[in-house]
Amino acid sequence: MRKLLVALFALGLVVAFTAPVYAATVDFTGHYRWQGKWQYNDEVRSPNSTNQAWMDQRLQVDFTINVAEGLAVKGRFNAMDRVWNGNTTGAFGADQAENIYFRRTYLSARTEYGLFEVGYRSAGTWGTVFADTEADGRPRVFWTAPFGNLTMLALYEKLAENDVGIQSSEEDMDAVAVAGIYKLPYGQAGLLYYYIRDMRETAVGFVPGGYDHITQLLSPYFKLTFGDLYLEGQYYYKFGGFDFADAAIQDVDYRGHSWYLYAKYAINQWYVGGQYAFVAGNDGSDPGKNKAGQTGSDYNPTLLLWNDDMGFNLGSYGNTTTDAMANAWLIQGFVGGNPMPKLHVKAALTYAKAHKTPVAATLMDKEIGTELDLEASYQIFDNLSWWIGFGYLWTGDWYKANNPANQIDDTWMVMHRLQLDF
Repeated sequence: MRKLLVALFALGLVVAFTAPVYAATVDFTGHYRWQGKWQYNDEVRSPNSTNQAWMDQRLQVDFTINVAEGLAVKGRFNAMDRVWNGNTTGAFGADQAENIYFRRTYLSARTEYGLFEVGYRSAGTWGTVFADTEADGRPRVFWTAPFGNLTMLALYEKLAENDVGIQSSEEDMDAVAVAGIYKLPYGQAGLLYYYIRDMRETAVGFVPGGYDHITQLLSPYFKLTFGDLYLEGQYYYKFGGFDFADAAIQDVDYRGHSWYLYAKYAINQWYVGGQYAFVAGNDGSDPGKNKAGQTGSDYNPTLLLWNDDMGFNLGSYGNTTTDAMANAWLIQGFVGGNPMPKLHVKAALTYAKAHKTPVAATLMDKEIGTELDLEASYQIFDNLSWWIGFGYLWTGDWYKANNPANQIDDTWMVMHRLQLDF
């Protein structure tokens, strides 16, 4: 099946290459970003023992080398992506050791049979931001084409390759996906099916006889606009699991789900709205089942909780919140607008609670906390903007883990960003 799919994509590229070649032109877009962050008590302990403050910068350039009409090489590279005078390795990424590093390079060919893209291209995004974890670049063979109001997509993806130099059966990890996006009178709706097979026998250590590790994802979404009202939502269902060849080892089934709803209503230059997000947890009561849901790290509903822009976790007693939302639900209300043409302000209040309490931790509380976020951005020039945000989290007893004697305290942060787009 995989070889057939790759062969079909290759045939489409052969057709694309029959176009005449002209002198190449190059287009650039991107941004330069400088930002500073100050975090108080990221361990949420009492008394506080940890404060962090730093500044960082990044130059990101997207380029397109146009060879002929519909035929191009595209890519992205970053330069000087680092903490100012910080370590070039560690929590903020080993890539800081390199002055210039390429994120993506791929061929793009638009033919009468659709758009074909082959190489390290963008990945990890679908529907709304809720399930997104945009990758720097994954090796893919990608196809998309419109059929009236329906746009179809298909891809093959290499997630891991361990066959090189090994005279044995395949030791890699592959994925295929198909999806459709339908244009509606008031918006769009889509459905994705994603299939991953991990054949790396040593991925979870030595297992007698090996195993099959299959992960499948099903995700519908919608985006709708009715006058001043905007609505979007997404459902994310993960299923599959481990099937071990050795009958003495218990198989594990995945059955996890997550979902999100978002609404925003415009009132002149102002707006109000809210969102609800849920990611199922797994309490460990059945070792043969994993009911944990999944979402993406790009979903940053607040400035402190589940914000991958901060680069570290909250909590230190065993229960933490990381860059991707997990085992929790949240509800948020927000208001914002433009009091001046170039000034945008926003305020949001969020309440979050854990979904499941592990069986082994009966003393654990489910309340994660309540967070207030205040943001403002100012358009200095057409391409230059400045943004500042303040977040305060009234921490809940979730961070005490299974020991009520653990003392916790609130945490807060200030973050600002200067960005030039070109």
